[in-house]
Amino acid sequence: DFKFNGQEMDKPDTKIEPVEGMTFEVEDEEFEYRTKVTLLLNKPVGYECSQKPKDHPTVFELLPDVYQNRGVQPVGRLDVETSGALVFTDDGQINHGLCSPKRAKDKVYIATCKHPIEEEMITSLLKGVVLKDEPGVKVKAKGA
Repeated sequence: DFKFNGQEMDKPDTKIEPVEGMTFEVEDEEFEYRTKVTLLLNKPVGYECSQKPKDHPTVFELLPDVYQNRGVQPVGRLDVETSGALVFTDDGQINHGLCSPKRAKDKVYIATCKHPIEEEMITSLLKGVVLKDEPGVKVKAKGA
């Protein structure tokens, strides 16, 4: 069953011009049409931010099909061992605006360490570390 703006649609070849705010219903679930969507997901530990995950389930499995089918993409990523806010969008301007190196924003992380932190660890972080999946890119921490 498919309804458009509350009206049953029985002709599968009916042309509908999408308009912001229109509603449609599929199998008794109502949706409001949006030209672009932006979502915020609280990503749990154990999920990869990839559509083709290597070793763990993908964050896309956590999204309802309706958003997966729209082609939303994560804005940035969080490591498998990391939980936290992850933005998804199908709006290229938002994605570019948040990820573009020209608009680089400092990121703040709150970390819990398994072992006590030693002074040499802090010194090493402040000098910069190379990420496993981004060889040649040195990321520096800032002192609090």
